[in-house]
Amino acid sequence: MIHELLTHMLQQQQQPQPNAQRTYMEESARESVPSKFLKLVTMMRDLGIHKFKGEQNTIAAEKWLQNLETNFDISRCPQEFKVQLAEYFLDEDAYTWWEIVMPRYILKYFPPEARDRWERQFNSLEQGKQSV
Repeated sequence: MIHELLTHMLQQQQQPQPNAQRTYMEESARESVPSKFLKLVTMMRDLGIHKFKGEQNTIAAEKWLQNLETNFDISRCPQEFKVQLAEYFLDEDAYTWWEIVMPRYILKYFPPEARDRWERQFNSLEQGKQSV
């Protein structure tokens, strides 16, 4: 009985539901960025992501990262939120490490001159006769 019920539920979930997908996408387009981010945080927690504190156990660290990447795929997490979500789930030593490494990374790979150049290019973008 339970097996039949689960099989039936699984079959229903596998059937294409274009209206449901479209409705979700329409809702998602109207949502604010903070609202989307908070929903993703909640979803990641529900999927079992916990705070990584920077334990020295390499197996635990690798497992946390694999779990995070898997849940990014499962939740269809947009690329624009992945770094911020990963940062959110860092704590204690891991967060301290992130706070030290990230500014150095940005300075090395995105020097101020390059950022200024990209900003000028962005500000000069036009679509038709209007600036972007």
